[in-house]
Amino acid sequence: MKYSFKQSYVHSLKKLDKKRAEKVHSAFEQLVHLFETGEKTSGLGLKKLRFGFWEARAGLMDRIIFRRKADTIEFILAGNHTEIKNFLKDI
Repeated sequence: MKYSFKQSYVHSLKKLDKKRAEKVHSAFEQLVHLFETGEKTSGLGLKKLRFGFWEARAGLMDRIIFRRKADTIEFILAGNHTEIKNFLKDI
């Protein structure tokens, strides 16, 4: 499996404070573990959204948006509910 990071994902991570960024990183590691082994860990709260996008929980406030394209997982955005909602409105 390959992983790619859209500029929007990188930019959204830079806006997070250290504690929130660590939670996002932890959720990212859990996602990679899931994709590599097929073993789901508790707490990710995976949810299928529209247009092939998926959401994973990164704590109480934050989420990660990603999608799968062939053999690549593309990370799109990390942010709170409002940022995710706004992203989904724009697609």
